[in-house]
Amino acid sequence: MEASSQKIVAKNTFFLYSRMIVGIWITLISSRILLKALGAYDLGLYSVVAGVVSVLTFGNTSLSISSSRFITYELGRGDLKLVQIVFNQSFQIHFAFSIFFLLIAETIGLWVVNSLLNIPSNRLHACNVVYQLIVISGFLNISKVALNALLIAHEHLNIYATIGISEKLIILLISYLTSYYQGDRLVVYSFLMLFETVTVYSVYWMYCRVHFRPVFRLTRHVDMSIAREMISFSVWSFLGSIVTVIKQHGVNILMNIYYGPIVNAANALAMQVYYAVSGFVTNFTMALNLQVTKKYASGDWDGVKLLFLRGCKFSFFLLMLISYPLLFETTFILRIWLEDVPSFTIIFSKLLTLLMLVEVFNYSIGGAVRATGNIKGYMIATSCILLCCLPITLVIYKIGSEPYTAYVVMIILSAIAVLSRLRSVSGIIKCPVSQFLSKVVCPCLLTGILALIVPSLIHYQLEEGWLRFVLILITGTLSSIICIYGIGCSFEERVVINSLVKKELQKFYAQIH
Repeated sequence: MEASSQKIVAKNTFFLYSRMIVGIWITLISSRILLKALGAYDLGLYSVVAGVVSVLTFGNTSLSISSSRFITYELGRGDLKLVQIVFNQSFQIHFAFSIFFLLIAETIGLWVVNSLLNIPSNRLHACNVVYQLIVISGFLNISKVALNALLIAHEHLNIYATIGISEKLIILLISYLTSYYQGDRLVVYSFLMLFETVTVYSVYWMYCRVHFRPVFRLTRHVDMSIAREMISFSVWSFLGSIVTVIKQHGVNILMNIYYGPIVNAANALAMQVYYAVSGFVTNFTMALNLQVTKKYASGDWDGVKLLFLRGCKFSFFLLMLISYPLLFETTFILRIWLEDVPSFTIIFSKLLTLLMLVEVFNYSIGGAVRATGNIKGYMIATSCILLCCLPITLVIYKIGSEPYTAYVVMIILSAIAVLSRLRSVSGIIKCPVSQFLSKVVCPCLLTGILALIVPSLIHYQLEEGWLRFVLILITGTLSSIICIYGIGCSFEERVVINSLVKKELQKFYAQIH
């Protein structure tokens, strides 16, 4: 990886990590306040109603990926005129989809809320009000995607981080205000969340209009060739969006139907842990994939391949550092965070952490494939496997299985899908499966297994408490770092790390003298 790319990735990763770390702490605080303010039952209702809206916006993810890829690609080529055309087409496509979303939400979505979900009659009116407010937020979030893609493609990630942290602070304030309200807190919380959505949308609009004036030109003109190319890309990406919706919200709806809102509350809290931990990897790969796309646009295939292989490996190492203490101390962490932990939250959190460790390679694999635009075979191969999740979960719930078995199914299917993805990506970016196994999978597996030894011994020798938690956190982190450096990194990577550490130590020594 050339020095300029390293600096750009490092700078962008710093901004994204700052956004994420601050956001995690704020989210943990606000989630605890919100659980006390709404109670587990109303929190579960909000989660499942919001899930219905998320299901109806399934196509938005694929359109978002398309917008980000095409804007970043044209920026990599340096053609601002085409960037302006792509941005204009992206905004038009998302606005059209937002209108389609409203039509579906006010027909099929209303029917699901009123006829299919497990909602008590005395909360049905409140849930309908909440649903309409979330639908309006969904409309604005769909329209915002093109603005978000433009900001990220230009790599103004310091602004992206600032907006993200401000958004979390507003949500924290909303949680506090909700806890002091004496009326229907579920409804007032939804009103305030709509206010937050409007505020963030306005900030994105004003910033992009001021700072990207050469390309921020919205017209009624439709460039059919670019529109067809973007929509064609989105159609195949759409399969991946369906999988995401099924994993995050389809199963949540089944939990509501078979087990009720309390299990939805447990799932919502476990998903907070999932988003917080996976954010470390997604932020790293976001910074990396921007460079992958721009290198592909400039014809640097060797750079694409190198970034891809290192992205996959270091994504796993990064997740390993964070997830191992969480796996061992899930119960203790959740009790400190929530005090009163709803049933199934602990087992949901552990299984979702294991799911992340299985899926971690997908972030870099998907980024490399999307950079080429050749995603048809890749999406078909993986989506056919992962789409089995919902019908299998439905069957096991019908025969009376525990709620957490849905995540066991996800883990098994995701492991199979990773193997399918490796086969697909090997032909697309000219990286043989054998090379991926030797340079990424084997070092990751060996490092991951050896790093488990020390925290496992401490976990089973000491009783639960602050002492065990701190020891596992310290020794687990140190053993992981040693294993990553000594076993996971290649000789060339160790040379780079040594050089960076030496340079930082020299700077520090110069400052104190």
